[in-house]
Amino acid sequence: MTQTETKWLIEAPENILVEALPIVGLDPNAMRVLVGPDNDAAIVYPSFFCDLPELWMAVLAYLAQRNVLFRIYLIDTDPDDRGHETARARVYPRFDDDMQDLLASINSHESVQLDRYSRRVERALNKMRQHAQKVEPNLTTEWI
Repeated sequence: MTQTETKWLIEAPENILVEALPIVGLDPNAMRVLVGPDNDAAIVYPSFFCDLPELWMAVLAYLAQRNVLFRIYLIDTDPDDRGHETARARVYPRFDDDMQDLLASINSHESVQLDRYSRRVERALNKMRQHAQKVEPNLTTEWI
């Protein structure tokens, strides 16, 4: 039986992630540009260039505070096959009720677990947004 490794993935507009990386302290190599018409990129945790959850969460906070449209996925990878992605489940934004019902008809246990993850992520994002509205900007020379 093949072992899998579960990882968190953020997909967002490339230009916004490029802005976020130096601010949160992530190496530019942490971002991988995605192929497609949307000019999106991704940050995966854990990965070689993003091995601290705090940095991944800082990117997430950066996106949430700016009301950027982004997606969060849980992915399974095969460590024996150079980390090849074997499964993907979208956690945010949450699926609508019709899609949730369809997923539940296929696998109710996994559907319930996915919904729990989605709700937890939504609560965390709401807290990040609320906190961002209360924080005074730091206008010291560090940012100039």
